Amino acid sequence: MKISGIILLRDIFAQFLYTKITFCGAVSCRTGRTDKRGETDMVVIVCLDDDNGMMFNRRRQSKDRAVKERIGQISSGKRLWMNSYTYKLYGGLCGTEIIETEDFLERAGSGELCLVETESLAGVEAKIEKVVLFRWNRKYPADFWFDLALSEWKREAVREFSGTSHEKITEEEYCKKGTRYQDEE
Repeated sequence: MKISGIILLRDIFAQFLYTKITFCGAVSCRTGRTDKRGETDMVVIVCLDDDNGMMFNRRRQSKDRAVKERIGQISSGKRLWMNSYTYKLYGGLCGTEIIETEDFLERAGSGELCLVETESLAGVEAKIEKVVLFRWNRKYPADFWFDLALSEWKREAVREFSGTSHEKITEEEYCKKGTRYQDEE
């Protein structure tokens, strides 16, 4: 009787700690992160319309292959956290360690990237030190918005490029004042 209880607890614990990790389509399992420096700062990547809308009717407003390629460039050689919804579109980025888990914003470590489409950032703002925004430069219907106030942030870079489905996409980088990203400039 005790043995089956121990096995059941072990299985529950394993489901809690293990996360799917993908390297160009190869899937493996790995235990939850440990941040050696004890820091919790992370970088978030978000796509927005002109009114800071992120989603409509539980779907992304838009997608663009050029944005996907740019996110691949940003995350190359790094760890990129996302949930299962985002994984369906971005799970195949090569050269990136992709970690798919529903609690990715809580588990991402220092300097790691989080691709956010369906999550509120208000509860994890203290963990974020850099925000990379991709703006569609259009207004779309929205019922879920970007909820991070950027008044305490400094816009460090702006880059425009042509997308495959959008004539102009704007990439903006914001750094929280006093962080290592902002201090490196």
